[in-house]
Amino acid sequence: MERLGIEVSQRYLDAADLVIFCVEAGRDLSVEERDFLGAVRVPAVTVRTKVDLLEAGARGEGLVTLREALAGHAFTTLAGRGDVEPVVTRARQRAALERAVAEVTQFAAARASGLESAVAATHLRAAVTALEDVIGIVTTEDVLERVFATFCVGK
Repeated sequence: MERLGIEVSQRYLDAADLVIFCVEAGRDLSVEERDFLGAVRVPAVTVRTKVDLLEAGARGEGLVTLREALAGHAFTTLAGRGDVEPVVTRARQRAALERAVAEVTQFAAARASGLESAVAATHLRAAVTALEDVIGIVTTEDVLERVFATFCVGK
């Protein structure tokens, strides 16, 4: 059974464009982890987790660098393949992504101005809703709205 799990994991690794390898902060890589990273055939990014538990005020430290590294890799991978066609092809998806970016920006501005995080989080909830629109999450309200808009429901 363990062998099957290893084979499946290897197939996923072989199909990956990038490996994100998470290691708890404050410890060195083990020999097995170093061997694993040496055997990976695609680029690997090592992410140190739980840094905030080791250093006061380190919460979120390095996230900007990680995002930039991932975005840079994604762009170079797509460009290297010649696959630079737009990922977002529908106006509805583009509008939802723009709403999500605007809400995240408003959240950051609200926090920077000192607004309490619980209040500012309404912007994050709105951003999540906008992203759900992109991936097509269907809610109960969506179904009911469609039913009542499409069918004549009587007594």
